[in-house]
Amino acid sequence: MLRDLCSKYLDSEQMATILADAKSERSGREAKIKLLESEIKKAQSRIDILYDDRLNGAISFDDFKRLSVKANADCEYMKEQMSNLKESPKAIQGKKSKRML
Repeated sequence: MLRDLCSKYLDSEQMATILADAKSERSGREAKIKLLESEIKKAQSRIDILYDDRLNGAISFDDFKRLSVKANADCEYMKEQMSNLKESPKAIQGKKSKRML
């Protein structure tokens, strides 16, 4: 089993494929994180606008409550997704190191 694992990394073509896959996965994850950061900022901005509209009397309290609850839930969901994306390399590394033991 250990021999198979080592031979996979000693084969230069296979190693190049493994590295390319890892880089692709990393760049995809980083792009998703940036998109989520942008969407979180937009959601927080919408919450601020809702609050201002409520203070100015542009929307009723019930509308403010309904819309702000949804916007806050969306924001929390996106933060959770971003956290999971940021932790995923660590989780993968943990699984790999456990396999090697």
